[in-house]
Amino acid sequence: MEINLNRWSLLFTIGTITLFFIVSSSATIKNFFNTHFHLHPFNIILLLTIGCFFLSLIGLKDVKSMTTLIISYVTIAITLIFAAILSFILFIWQLLS
Repeated sequence: MEINLNRWSLLFTIGTITLFFIVSSSATIKNFFNTHFHLHPFNIILLLTIGCFFLSLIGLKDVKSMTTLIISYVTIAITLIFAAILSFILFIWQLLS
């Protein structure tokens, strides 16, 4: 059975975006991470997003058709945009705290 990294990276990217919305709407999760790990949960989500970006870059080697190429490019674009948004949010958060 062949592992298709393009689809897995797309699923992980959608998962990190979902996790971002869950964490941003819950103050309990933010407080838990701040008190126990002394780390903002958006830092962890940013690291997961960067991992998804590299996973999608590795998935480019398995491109065999136009649909997998489009999935790869869409995943790369989504992860870059989301990483930029998260970096901006964390930068502003560091300035205000």
